[in-house]
Amino acid sequence: MSRLVEEVVDSFEKLEIVVHLCGIKRGTRSTQALAQALSFSTDRTRDAVAALSAAGLVRTLDPYGSGWWLDRNGRWAPSVEALALMYAESRTTVVDLVSRTAFASRRRSAREG
Repeated sequence: MSRLVEEVVDSFEKLEIVVHLCGIKRGTRSTQALAQALSFSTDRTRDAVAALSAAGLVRTLDPYGSGWWLDRNGRWAPSVEALALMYAESRTTVVDLVSRTAFASRRRSAREG
């Protein structure tokens, strides 16, 4: 699961989208519906789902994002389920993990760049 956070779910927006989609057992959510449900701007949501899609974590019906769903058969599926379960048990722990991982990643990038 730590690899998932390091490589893919490296922001609060991505975390919230993944947890939200994990709770949906059937159907899809549009970019707009995700933005409204999570109180994010459409642009931030669009950027986050595009990154999650590029990583193979979510899929969409079309390139316009009219329907997003979690890829429950993808390589990240077990880690996503574990992350969502941990989030349900202790949101603070998961948000702290994502924050620390994102900060460490940015610090590494600054040193390399």
